Amino acid sequence: MNKFLLANIEDVLDVTGRGIILAPGFNVSDYKFEGDYEVEIVSPNNQSKKCKAVFTVPFQSPPPKVRKYWCHLSGITKSEIAVGSELWLCELETDIRLHT
Repeated sequence: MNKFLLANIEDVLDVTGRGIILAPGFNVSDYKFEGDYEVEIVSPNNQSKKCKAVFTVPFQSPPPKVRKYWCHLSGITKSEIAVGSELWLCELETDIRLHT
């Protein structure tokens, strides 16, 4: 399976009307996300859980200096995600990173 380590999770938010959102965000200048992705959350004690992720750029007024994607998760609850866990993209067919 082709996996890509996207981030170490710094915070987990459960936002009414939006669901589970992870921090940090992902700079729009560094990534190009399209569609839904299968992701795997690997906790610091090495337990893993797969779920679906969608990355969106929220509308903000005034706009931030750096635009970022938010990672929205479904099929998992906030209590199942420990801060310090790793966020992996699974079965990646194309490179979502634009700049290295």
